[in-house]
Amino acid sequence: TDEPQYFLSSNFTPVAGRAELVQSTTTEYTPNLPILTTTVNNVYDQTDYYLKESKLINSRNEERKTVTEYPKDRAATGPNASVFSAMYAKNMIKNVVGEKQYIGNTQLMYQRKDYNAWTADLFAPTTVYTQKLDANEEPRIHFTDYDAHGAVVAVQQEGGVPICYVWGYGGDYLVAKITNADYSAVKTILGGTIAIENFRNDKNPSDLAVE
Repeated sequence: TDEPQYFLSSNFTPVAGRAELVQSTTTEYTPNLPILTTTVNNVYDQTDYYLKESKLINSRNEERKTVTEYPKDRAATGPNASVFSAMYAKNMIKNVVGEKQYIGNTQLMYQRKDYNAWTADLFAPTTVYTQKLDANEEPRIHFTDYDAHGAVVAVQQEGGVPICYVWGYGGDYLVAKITNADYSAVKTILGGTIAIENFRNDKNPSDLAVE
């Protein structure tokens, strides 16, 4: 006799659209100790869907909050507003340009980055600032030059000496770090912008070229 044939079928509707994590809860169980519960609530931008705010509430009902800033958030007013507006227009939406940390309603720290249009297509930081509690904002580090590929080639901590970088092997590896020298002087010693670019793009430089 023929074996019976069985068929199983079902219908389903595929899930479409975005699904963002808006809340997570972690519960810790330890013998002879109170149960600890931590809840994290996330808030997203309603237009561009990036994470705007993350709020952690612990078992003592203490609230810690992190607020993240993106180009759109600083495109209307404040320092470098026109640069951030141009970044947003170029679809540079999720570049983090600032972060604030709170306990309750008290701001503990604010760190922000100023940006510059180094070329028509290269937007990169110029200065990083930090502010603790209600103290005055202080500059911490200055990015003073980039190469055509967006790699940092000159940087200086506030009150420190300038530091220059030389890239090679197609831009994949840092070849030299030069301290206490302006990048203009380094460029001259290395033969100028074209020579530095050629060295940077050479994926298999000779030992002589590297030395």
